Amino acid sequence: HDDTIATNKTRSLMEQYQQPLRLVFCASGICFCYWFYGFLQEKILAQSDLGATFILVLQTGVNIMIALVWQRVEASWSKTDEKRLNQPLLAATSCTYVFAMTGSNEALRYVSYPTAVLAKSCKLIPTMLFGRIFEQRKYTTQQWISAMLISIGIAIFNLTRIKEPPASHHGVQDEYWKGMALLAMSLTMDGFLGVTQGFLKRPDTRGNHERPPTAVETMLWINVYALLLLVPMALADSQLREGFAIIANDPDLMRAMMLLSVVVGFGQIFIFLTITW
Repeated sequence: HDDTIATNKTRSLMEQYQQPLRLVFCASGICFCYWFYGFLQEKILAQSDLGATFILVLQTGVNIMIALVWQRVEASWSKTDEKRLNQPLLAATSCTYVFAMTGSNEALRYVSYPTAVLAKSCKLIPTMLFGRIFEQRKYTTQQWISAMLISIGIAIFNLTRIKEPPASHHGVQDEYWKGMALLAMSLTMDGFLGVTQGFLKRPDTRGNHERPPTAVETMLWINVYALLLLVPMALADSQLREGFAIIANDPDLMRAMMLLSVVVGFGQIFIFLTITW
């Protein structure tokens, strides 16, 4: 009897601390991967002429391969749910993800790097705002204040990392508003990204025989749809052809790009585990 009570207490404690431990595990993984990612990306961009869209194409391709391996391993010990996935919603999530990234990247043609970094530091605000409007999420005054303080803290942190902002920015001062519009679009897409991810997690209540995707399914399909968007974009401005020519002639750069893509892939694993758990 005493053994049963002890076992139940242990199980209760494990269930109680399961979510916090998962959060610590995922947050630690995300922080490490994206710290390493930032270090590698800065080094690659400083020493090569690779385009941002080409880099994203390689990253999404590697992400798909990692997700396929993860899916195969997961399938070996768990049963597959026969309900289908909401593919249009997954495609919409991927679109918001891609447009949020490309919007901020293209904005750098018209605004300084510090402006873009500080603007993206505040994406928690549109995420909460759109969640309130479209998902009817309820946030307390304390949560809104916390979001503001977090955004201000991230902005200050990013500001301290900026060494020397470009002064003339290629002489495109008269098109500054275009950059601001692109940043506004990027932040808007960040807001919609949070909404679509929230809808993906909801159970089917309309009898459509659809189910929320697992972490690996979310990673796989978002990257598949992202690749379908990014490849035509990279072809249109010749980044795909030029990028492959550059890395083909530089084995060290090719290895650095593969390492960068693998780090991003593992970072996405931690992100999608956080969203799913």
